[in-house]
Amino acid sequence: MKNVFKKVSAVAIVCALAVSMVACGGKEETGAYKAGTYTAKATGMAEMTVTVTVSETEITDIKIEHTETPEIGGPVIEDFTKKIKEIQGLGIDTVSGATLTSNAVINGVADCLEQAGADVEALKAIKG
Repeated sequence: MKNVFKKVSAVAIVCALAVSMVACGGKEETGAYKAGTYTAKATGMAEMTVTVTVSETEITDIKIEHTETPEIGGPVIEDFTKKIKEIQGLGIDTVSGATLTSNAVINGVADCLEQAGADVEALKAIKG
């Protein structure tokens, strides 16, 4: 009977710890940002200027000035900026046929976030 009680107690403790870890978890922590607006240059098919605004806890805005091909690079830039803000991370797969543009957006935003004090590797681990 003692062994059963010990096993039940151990399982209850493990479950309580697991629940408390999940409850406290929420969004993956990537560290706080130094609030502000940051700018970086990145090169896709052509050079682009990436401007990222962050609060202390999140990416709030991304603007990209570019001369990428409107039919190919344009939609990628629009989709990537939305997705990065949505997932609050950089783990986005490149788009076939627009790999240079895809990488330029990710690298430009990563540069800005690094300037803001972010852990870029942790942000790349957040998949979207």
